[in-house]
Amino acid sequence: MSMLDGLSQCWWLSDTCSVNWDAWAAVGTFFAAFMALRISLAEQYRRRQEAVDRALGLSTLLEPDIQDWLKGIRALVNHVNAEHAQAIADSFDPEGGDVLRVPTAIRENLYRIHELDEPARELSIAVACAVAAKKMEPKVREALREGSPDREVVLNLFRNHLGEAGGALLKASNSLNKRIFLAPQRRPWWKRILLG
Repeated sequence: MSMLDGLSQCWWLSDTCSVNWDAWAAVGTFFAAFMALRISLAEQYRRRQEAVDRALGLSTLLEPDIQDWLKGIRALVNHVNAEHAQAIADSFDPEGGDVLRVPTAIRENLYRIHELDEPARELSIAVACAVAAKKMEPKVREALREGSPDREVVLNLFRNHLGEAGGALLKASNSLNKRIFLAPQRRPWWKRILLG
């Protein structure tokens, strides 16, 4: 007795042969459920691929600006460590590079930053720390004057903001570069069958 005997007792229909319609209904239901699952998973996979493609495009767009911004912040940290008052004061001015100003590409795409997944958090931290450091401009300028009593405290706080921003930018840059230069991966055969 084979498994197909559960569907039909004989394959040439006659008066003595009957079809088990409940068994055929179960097969049809299974096939319909499988197709519904396949359609749903294929759509989910397509949306996930779209999100990955958008994130890759955004990563490629932002990465050069992140590198330049990181270089500027590192240079500013070196000036703060060496207490080069003029270089620190100049870094706030547009002529001096306005190091703490968020780059244009990042500012324009800030509403899309969530598409980056992992690097988005680090980039958000960097932006927040840079904005906080930029808001310290009057206090830093005051602390850079000769004989300022709170010079050490203000410069330490400023240095901490810059350090956090630089560290977050480095992590974001590493994650973006990993995404940009990741080799395409081939799906296993069973995923190709199931997802199309």
